[in-house]
Amino acid sequence: MAFADWFRPKWRHSNPAVRAAAIKLLTDRAVLQRVARTDADASVRLLAVEKLDDAETLTEVAKQDGEASVRTAALARVAEPIRLAEIVMKGRALDTRQTALERLSDPTRLAEVAKGNDTASLRLSATGRVTDTAVLVEVVRGDADADVRRAALQRVEVSQVNDAVVLGLLAKGHEKKEVRLAATARISDSPLLMEIASGTDDADLRNLALGRVSDPSLLAEAVIAGDRAAQDMLKLITEPTALARVAKSAKDKELREKAVARIEDETVLSEVANTDEESSVRAQAGKRLNPLRWKDLLAVLNAKPPVVAMANPALLAELARKAVDSTVRAAAILRLTDTETLAKIAEKDCDKSVRTEASRRITVLGLEKRVAEGKATRGELRDLGLAYQIEDPKKSIRYCTDAIGDAAWLKTLPWQERMALFEGRAAAYVATRQFDSSMDDLERAIEECQEPGLEYRVLRKRAACYKELGLEEQAQADRAAATKAEEQYNARRGPR
Repeated sequence: MAFADWFRPKWRHSNPAVRAAAIKLLTDRAVLQRVARTDADASVRLLAVEKLDDAETLTEVAKQDGEASVRTAALARVAEPIRLAEIVMKGRALDTRQTALERLSDPTRLAEVAKGNDTASLRLSATGRVTDTAVLVEVVRGDADADVRRAALQRVEVSQVNDAVVLGLLAKGHEKKEVRLAATARISDSPLLMEIASGTDDADLRNLALGRVSDPSLLAEAVIAGDRAAQDMLKLITEPTALARVAKSAKDKELREKAVARIEDETVLSEVANTDEESSVRAQAGKRLNPLRWKDLLAVLNAKPPVVAMANPALLAELARKAVDSTVRAAAILRLTDTETLAKIAEKDCDKSVRTEASRRITVLGLEKRVAEGKATRGELRDLGLAYQIEDPKKSIRYCTDAIGDAAWLKTLPWQERMALFEGRAAAYVATRQFDSSMDDLERAIEECQEPGLEYRVLRKRAACYKELGLEEQAQADRAAATKAEEQYNARRGPR
């Protein structure tokens, strides 16, 4: 026992057991309050708490005491909602705050916790017991925690909500379909309705939202951008200007086609028929044009290959850009000299083969320019000759001959390229029915071949020349030799 203990009251004794015994006999409220708040021993504080009915002290102990048993005892003796709410809002220990919240039933105090507590888990618990829609809406709009906002949203009574933002959240995020539909049915804001339609996989919800959109330009913008609900949106567009925008600008060709199929304005249809990059869209627009009024345009759209041969340069450009038939476009390209038009076609035509043909034509024209300037190399002459085999066999013969005439250059080529060059000129000779010259080149191609058996393809070409000349015996001999050479060639290459 400390010396000072002789002069102190027993409730201040240095021995906790003595203090505890003294507390059991105490009735002084002020002393009990002091002990409950400040005694160093938890068991002593617990004894004091159990003898108190002072709400303020009990609340303070429940909020601040460091021992769970003491906090629990104090909390058990607190009954007023305002005190329980104070413990939930300001207590230092989460377990005690949570217990206090479980005992709290006053709607006003629960709302305070749901809206203003500093701990998300407590706000979440309180939100789960709030029934006031106004409070829940405030939580939905303002809480920093997504789980709390989500929990509040699920408890909102949609019929009591007029807030467009919350209605939108209900439409997009409520667990129950009937609530999503009910919320959507209360929304009039077109941009928000578009968001709902674009963000859902539920056909009923999407159709309800789209059906309430009053601004056709918004529908058109979404269709043009390729929204995943674009097909449904397009069905709802009836306003001519919006339909025209889709027909001219939608990224998806199928959407443009469907829009064109519903357009009556022939000025719009003619613009699409003239400018769309997809032949199928141009064709759809052409079908809806008056044949008498749009005779010239339809003649271009529906042109057949023979037209190309008689076309002037201006018409060639039109055919190359607009004809629905890709073979017509390709044929027109072969005669075009306008590199600007060719460049656009090479970039934008819907058919890869047509784009390739336009690119090739640009290359050929560039080489022709170099020939005209006297700057073409032997390799460029060869390239021109091979490029013109079908388009202009006479040019092909001339350019190939110019290239072959440089024996020194010819020797620098790999044998495969020499062989291909003679084969190419031979094909041009055949096209001009110069079979004797063709056979000379085919013979040279055979001589150039350095891979046993590969000459089979040249032998077959020479057999065709013999046949044209009526020399069936020689033709038959070459066909037999070609078959044997091909077998040899395939045997060397092995199984593929």
